[in-house]
Amino acid sequence: MKAPETKTKTVKEKKKTTSKGNTVTYTVSEGDNLSSIADENGLTVDEIMELNGLETDKILVGQKLKLSGSSTSASKTSVHTVSSGENLTMIADKYGMSLSELKEINDLDSDIIIKGQKLKVTGSQSKGNTNSGKKSTGKTTHKVKSGETLASVASEYGVSISELMKWNKLKSDKILIGQVLKLSGDSGKKKKK
Repeated sequence: MKAPETKTKTVKEKKKTTSKGNTVTYTVSEGDNLSSIADENGLTVDEIMELNGLETDKILVGQKLKLSGSSTSASKTSVHTVSSGENLTMIADKYGMSLSELKEINDLDSDIIIKGQKLKVTGSQSKGNTNSGKKSTGKTTHKVKSGETLASVASEYGVSISELMKWNKLKSDKILIGQVLKLSGDSGKKKKK
């Protein structure tokens, strides 16, 4: 029965965080969990998981956790408010993130977002394509290739999924390999008299 008392002593000593440069690390002690570490350091469990690239909230005694500094993907977390016509792929591209990173830090199970929704993003809006990022490729149609989704096609041309669905009279976001999609509202064919 004496063992727990000696353990609490070592736990108290271990609860020190060490900082190297601008990265603060924390050594996990017995009885710790991500929630308690997050509370102690003014962070959320998600932030700690993101900083350390953790897939689950399971941690091991002696494991070193980053509590600040840069995560594996980017630096500070900021908030992006979804505006009309935006999709997750466009937002991820804007901040130099992958779609999976964006979904992970926001606990999203699907690609569906709504106007006005606030999303956590990392990195900075470094690309100068704030003008909705429309590519002037001059292309008016796109032939669907293997592995493409409506979201990836929309992102490639800087348009929204809903615009693509409207222009192509699609009932859902399912597309087929070889399908030709219109990339603008007009059919691209001028009526010849």
